[in-house]
Amino acid sequence: MIRTIVQSLRRHPGLNIAIVLTLALSLTAAVVVTGLIDTYLRQPLPQIDDRGVMIIEEFELSDGPGSRGRISWDTARDVRQQATSFSQVAIVTNASFTVHGDDATEVAYIPTVSPEFFPMLGVKAALGDIIHETNARQSGQMALMLSDELWRRRFGADPKIAGRAVQLDNQSTVVVGVLPPAFDLPSLGSGQQAWLAMLPEQVDRQDRRATRHFAFGQLAPGTRATTAAAEVQQLGNVLQAEYPETNGTRGVTATPLRDALLGPFQGQLWILMAMAVLVLLVACLNSGALLLAQALRRRREFAVRLALGARSGRLLRQFWIENLTLTIIAAVASLGLAAWISPAIIALLPGNTGVNTFADPDVNASSWLFALAAAAVAALLFGLMPWAIARHLPIDATLRSGGRSMGGGTASRWSRWLVTGQIAVALALATAAGLLVQSSRELNQVDYGLPVEELFQFRIGTRGSAYLDAESRLRFFENARESLARLPGVEAVSLAGFSYPNPPTTNQPFVQEGDGLELRDSPKEAHIDVVSPEFARTHDVRVLYGRFLEPTDRLDHPPVTVVTAELAERYWPGKNPVGKRVRLGGVSPDWCTIVGVVSDRRSIGHNPRTIDGFFVPVAQFTGQNTAAFVRFAGVEPPAWTSLQRAVWDLDPNVSLFFENRVSEFYANSAWQQRFSLVLIVAFAVLAVVLCSTGLYAMLAFAVAARTRELGVRAALGASAQNLRHQILRDATTMIVPGLGLGLLIAAGASRGLAGLLFNVPSFSPLIFTIVALLIGAVCLVAAWFPALRATKVDPAVALRSD
Repeated sequence: MIRTIVQSLRRHPGLNIAIVLTLALSLTAAVVVTGLIDTYLRQPLPQIDDRGVMIIEEFELSDGPGSRGRISWDTARDVRQQATSFSQVAIVTNASFTVHGDDATEVAYIPTVSPEFFPMLGVKAALGDIIHETNARQSGQMALMLSDELWRRRFGADPKIAGRAVQLDNQSTVVVGVLPPAFDLPSLGSGQQAWLAMLPEQVDRQDRRATRHFAFGQLAPGTRATTAAAEVQQLGNVLQAEYPETNGTRGVTATPLRDALLGPFQGQLWILMAMAVLVLLVACLNSGALLLAQALRRRREFAVRLALGARSGRLLRQFWIENLTLTIIAAVASLGLAAWISPAIIALLPGNTGVNTFADPDVNASSWLFALAAAAVAALLFGLMPWAIARHLPIDATLRSGGRSMGGGTASRWSRWLVTGQIAVALALATAAGLLVQSSRELNQVDYGLPVEELFQFRIGTRGSAYLDAESRLRFFENARESLARLPGVEAVSLAGFSYPNPPTTNQPFVQEGDGLELRDSPKEAHIDVVSPEFARTHDVRVLYGRFLEPTDRLDHPPVTVVTAELAERYWPGKNPVGKRVRLGGVSPDWCTIVGVVSDRRSIGHNPRTIDGFFVPVAQFTGQNTAAFVRFAGVEPPAWTSLQRAVWDLDPNVSLFFENRVSEFYANSAWQQRFSLVLIVAFAVLAVVLCSTGLYAMLAFAVAARTRELGVRAALGASAQNLRHQILRDATTMIVPGLGLGLLIAAGASRGLAGLLFNVPSFSPLIFTIVALLIGAVCLVAAWFPALRATKVDPAVALRSD
């Protein structure tokens, strides 16, 4: 049997190579996505243990869960004290401290954590110990864990760092250990430089409005995540009733940590898997149609073997082994291709997001298992087709006819329907790609209200006795701004209290004069951004009414503010709000006079929304640190070293950190759409190529099998045009049903892409029509060449060959 199988495979090398390539390319797509799903949904995280850990957050009822990602202090404490579904609850608060060293100081990003945090996540220290219940407080000093980067850079990788005292601001802490390299938890923000112990019971706070904190819960033994989520939701309902002024519009939810880290990307992985399976389906239909056409041409061989006494079971084994050989070769090739393109897939993933908590996806045991299982199933299905033909073959009639005719029986109809199915699936994939491409174009044309490609940002942190009062800090910040503005290639520099990305948790309440509300009771919220007058120039802010902030808006003048256009229209509809007064939470209890209305800005993400906001002058509200926005001319910003020198020449002890281009945030914010776009477009192109080559091969087989018939028609006077039209008509009987079926599949499946689309409906008649016409045109081009070949048949040669 082995020799028979080898001879059979060698008899049709071109066809077998085509089948191997078809299956290898489609299996590569499925293997890549299988690797992604295995990495992100099944494998343990490399540095933390997320099993049974949930992140607890508050959210605006109008926006739904996930709109904030954080929780107020008092709500976190309520969950900690009342929720029985959790065996322990850890609270984390983002903070920055001045790290005092022997030769210099710097401002570092150091979250404070309750003692349960690191044990709950199963974190292991690279050196020393982690923060836990027994070492969180030692002789009045709070425990401190260093990041690997800070330990190496600031403390010279001292192996005896554990037990060393480190001064943070005005408090003394003791180092208990060092975290592993690259340890990061993006849900808290990126770039944590150290972690400081915090005992929640020792913190006296009454804070329900500001959602600045994070809460993590460890499920109690035997408790399901859904049970914990329901209990937390019920607690949120109780808090709404007890504290309507702060919690009336908020809910509370608990989400498994892995789900929170992945966010919508988890659902997109399954969408990509469905797309990859569709590509594999196209390849199987393609290969099936080719093998079926080949089986029809091998009918005389089957008839001879059956006439000589071969049993159908023996033929089935031969067919299965023949096809298994092809599919195994394709599976191994697909694994190699997947390993080759994996670095390119990883490059599509952004930094500073939850996916960076996971290991890089690769070709692993699950990928091998999937590829080999798919190969075995495909081989079985492919082997059934020639076996079915051989099993019902009329031996005498086949031997008399020589097996030359393709015939119009059931097998031939199945072959045609397989091609129709390819076209339908390819159209559905191409439609999904078309929707994403149009959405990407819409997103690229969005006017964010600022020149994102021309802005570089970094933060300037001040600490110490020289900057105890706001006036001293303001003087330094303004001197730094002027020093930066004198650098070559710099067009303008502005100061701001925020830096990008500016999260929705920075919303603050406000009240209008005359609305009778107190700040603590107001449901009205907006971004309140502290900026310098130069902000209008660096960010292309257009003044619609009144004026922007001016250098004269200082502490010795009445407080003023500027409002964005959409917010002004919402709360002062049809009126000019200039001269009206508002009280802004988180800034000042005094009334601020509106002096201008300015153009809107849009948020980051794949679905940008207008940011409702007020701008207040930095000279009236000066914080401990500020962001500097440098607008530059040309493609590249000034060298970071030159920016550092411009500031450090004024004071070498201030801290400069969080430096980056603003465009990076706006580009990375839509990474999920970009990631899905690249893969789905690649899948769609592959599916269209496969279906068009499948149609071509099917028609080429048909023309070759009908050589005698076409010769007779030509001899009887049929013109080349008639012969060509006949083949094209046969093609349209497969193309048109395929297009119709594909549009129905696309209409149903496109709804799953709604979350990735911007300004594009999931059912777009224009895109559906354009894609259908393009696929139809590609298929007609594929059919044209076999039709042209039919016109080249020589009647004399065709009749003589019989």
